Formats: sequence, structure tokens, C-alpha cells
Amino acid sequence: EGVAGWLRLPLRVPGGMGALPERARRLGVAPSYPTTLAELPRLRPLLAGPERRWPGAEALARELVTLPTHSRVAEGERDSIVALLQAPRA
Repeated sequence: EGVAGWLRLPLRVPGGMGALPERARRLGVAPSYPTTLAELPRLRPLLAGPERRWPGAEALARELVTLPTHSRVAEGERDSIVALLQAPRA
């Protein structure tokens, strides 16, 4: 029997979590993928080509974050998340 999770919106952010201020985590912004499938030791021989790299997958693992969108996100938190994403990043 499965348990429903909380709805999240995937978003690609150049620089990923490292480009966002620390308060992003407190607002529920989270990284999506810690690594690519090709970097997992048991799968690497099966997935990686001769170059042993998958640049697109590596970019997604680095840049994909998710935003909370479920009903328990308060209006003020949503406003803070929007402001955080609109703020210029270095």
C-alpha cells in the first residue's frame, strides 16, 4: 500500500541549490537528483558510452531543484519562493 507524497514542481536553476540562498531550503526548495544513473557503480558499465559521460544528465543532476506546491504551503511562503527565484544571482 503506497503513501501519497507532497506535490512538487521541478525547476532547472543554473547553479542548482548552490546558486540559491540558504533560506531556499527553509522554504522547501530541494535538490532533485544527487547523481546520474551512469555514476552509480552497478549501472555505470551498462549505461555509460565510450566517453563515460552523459553531459545532459550531469547538468540535470546539478541544476534540477523542486519547489513545494502542495496545499500546506502558505501564501506568504509562496510569495517568498517567487521572490527568491526572481532575485538576481551572482
